[in-house]
Parts: sequence; structure tokens; C-alpha cells
Amino acid sequence: WVPVVFEAGADAPLGAGFARLGAHHAEHTQIRGGFRQTIPLSHGAPNNAVYWTRDQERLAVAVTEAVPFSVELVPPATPLVRRGSATLEVRVHRDEGFDNQVQLWLIVDPPGVGSAKGVKVPKGQTTAQIALNANGKAAFGDWPLVVIAKANHRGGPVWTSSQLSHLTVADGMVSLALERAAAPQGSTVELVAKVEVPQGFAGQATARLIRLPQHCSAPTLELTAETRELRFPVSVGAEAKPGHHRHVFCQVVVPHPGGSVVHNLGDAELRVDVPHPQAAAKPKPQPKPGEQRQR
Repeated sequence: WVPVVFEAGADAPLGAGFARLGAHHAEHTQIRGGFRQTIPLSHGAPNNAVYWTRDQERLAVAVTEAVPFSVELVPPATPLVRRGSATLEVRVHRDEGFDNQVQLWLIVDPPGVGSAKGVKVPKGQTTAQIALNANGKAAFGDWPLVVIAKANHRGGPVWTSSQLSHLTVADGMVSLALERAAAPQGSTVELVAKVEVPQGFAGQATARLIRLPQHCSAPTLELTAETRELRFPVSVGAEAKPGHHRHVFCQVVVPHPGGSVVHNLGDAELRVDVPHPQAAAKPKPQPKPGEQRQR
């Protein structure tokens, strides 16, 4: 999937028509492709099945009056790493008098990357953040991004698009493996993380545990490119729910010249046990009256 932005100039005449859209190989121009859209014309039982379709080989294009807002996708200053997360900043420029809510989508996600859909920019606001998450197989490279925006205007929805921006997907700067841990309620246990730093980084990064069960806590730790082990002292509260609490992970934030790079690493289990009741101390036998102890 490749996003393409079409733009009408400010002096373009209003009108509509069908355009032919084609593509050819950059080096072997005899390798060509075209546009085809299958349009469903009727539906019915069972399960809203499509009864009749029509293939259209031309793209419907219209030039309309300008919408009263525009959107700008701010180029990200840091890469998105595998098993990491990031946010994209989007700015909404409103014409005077237009204050309706605007909704935002990335029209195409890079392979292995997911993004929040339908992010709302409420009335009176001009910026929003679109959350991104990359899985462990996200494709490396520079990927084109486009935000589309929708708002109500004059009784109906209108759409517009940002210009193209790019997102760099890269390998992680840190890798980390968490070990399992178990502790009774009302105690403290160490959760150990083995650290590797395939890429060096300058300064200090921070690491904190995410998805700890309720009534459990651990401090944020610091690490450098030389760190090979972290030990989180996890305080297990007396009211923590007993059982196996899975998918505890570590969020590592690494400094970067453009800001910071967020890694979500490890997948561990914290088991909370019920304390064993202590056996009551047996009283020492007392000598009977008149009985002497033998030496």
C-alpha cells in the first residue's frame, strides 16, 4: 500500500469527472498497471451478500469548494523501533468561525505498525496525538504517512488530507528479558531483567514496569549502554490479588537527539501468593507440682 496525495490549486475551477490512473515500472516501462474498483450495487440475504457489482476502471475526481480547515502532520523527530511506541503530532488549522470537532486517521499504516483510529480533536483545540505501536516484525525503512481528517460542515461530512510525511522504523536500541517472580502478600520481591544493548546510546535511559497488578509497585530505574542487569524491588501489597499475573513488561525510554525512543520489552509473570499461617508456638512443658527436674 502506498499513499498518494492529489491536490487542487486554490484557483482550480469547480468540476467533476473520471480520471484514468496508471502506473509503470521505474526502469522497465513496459511493465504497467491500471486502476480498477469493484462497486457493489445490490445486497441481500443471506448475510448481506452482494448480488450485483460493476467494475469501474476510471477514478471519480471532483474539485469542490475549500473546506474550512486543514491538517498538518508534523514529521517525527525520532524513529519508531520494533516492540516500541511513539506518537504523531497533528495540527489542525481552522478558518475563522469554524470550531467543529475533527476526526483523524492514518490512511495507511507501515507493515507491522498499528495506529489509533478516529482520534478526535474537540472544539476549541488545534492539536492531537496519534498513538503508534510496532510489533517485533515491523518492516525497517522510511515509510510515507498521510493523515485524513473528517468534520461536519453545512449539515454533512467533509474530508481533507495532510501532505505526505515520513516515519522511520528501526531496530531497537535495547533488548531485555524479564524473569518470573513470586512473593506472598505484604512482602517485597526482586524482579530481574537481563539487558543487552546492541546499539550504543549516550546518556541515561529509564526503565519502569508496566501492568503490575493492583496494590503492587516498583521504582523507576536508570540504565546506561553498559548496564547488563536490572533488579526491580517489587512491593506486593497486603491487598494484592493472589494468582498468576501475566504480561508484565518493561518500558525503556532511551535518549535520542530528537527526543526519546520508547521500547516495550519483556513479558514476565508475577505470582502473588497467600502467606502461610505461622504454626502456633507450642508451650514448653511445665513440671508438675512437687516434681523436681532431673539433671
